[in-house]
Amino acid sequence: RRQALAVQDYERIFSQRLPQEADYQVARQSQEAGFVLDKIDGHRRYYRQY
Repeated sequence: RRQALAVQDYERIFSQRLPQEADYQVARQSQEAGFVLDKIDGHRRYYRQY
């Protein structure tokens, strides 16, 4: 089942952190939640469940 997830939700959560740290945290938490980076459209990242 594939489900796209806009990263704006994550960016809201990690908005207080440094951008690099936020990217790392988002990537790690997304993988733990079963999401992988699907595509990058401009500044928006989309994750899909695997």
